[in-house]
Amino acid sequence: MTEFRLEKKLPPCKVTKGLLESLEKYILNKKEKIEEDMGEPPNRSDLTITITDNLGEESINSTQLLNERFFPSTTEVAINFYAYWYEKDSLQISINFSSKSYRKSAITIKSESISARELVIGMYNSLDEIIEPNKTLERFFHPPEWLGFVIFMISLAAIFIGFLAEFIAGIKYAFGRGILLSATGFGYLYICLKLHPHTTFDSPIADRLKSISRVCNGILLTFLFSFIVFPFIARILFGQ
Repeated sequence: MTEFRLEKKLPPCKVTKGLLESLEKYILNKKEKIEEDMGEPPNRSDLTITITDNLGEESINSTQLLNERFFPSTTEVAINFYAYWYEKDSLQISINFSSKSYRKSAITIKSESISARELVIGMYNSLDEIIEPNKTLERFFHPPEWLGFVIFMISLAAIFIGFLAEFIAGIKYAFGRGILLSATGFGYLYICLKLHPHTTFDSPIADRLKSISRVCNGILLTFLFSFIVFPFIARILFGQ
């Protein structure tokens, strides 16, 4: 008998009741399949779905008890499952979706059985396929820490470089463009991060954030192109 544990970060995704129902169905079907292979039900097993919002934490044992949409203040949803066949086999699954931190959004599967590695990897691949249709592009607004630091430093330096370029080197509009570049960088790091959480939960506030983000992204891209990208291209092509 061997023990194998796998933990992977979850990608940015939108969590809906339908997604949780699909995950629950797969887990329970897998439990039944293991029961058939073992020739007996587990001595202990349980599946719990925990929803956390700004008022507290609620635990239920079936997705049938979920509302069609989450409360606006929902920050975490977790599915936890375990099944134990004493001295024979065990399976533990934890799927945690979090809008607060990408570090908390993770899937963990652990098994103790004769073919633990194959079981765990196979389950992870199947669960990932279920989550795949709900993945979003929010990863573009959550850069790695090193890249976030680089963007921060460039945004900070743009103001000082623009000031030196205009008032010492005499380059027109350099200071204004430096401020715009800095505002774009800081807006990406701080405003977009708020408007594009790593995980979104199907709720009215998610709809509002999506609408607001479209407007803000349009403004940022317009400023970036109009005052930085276009003048740079014009200078290269036309010497202006």
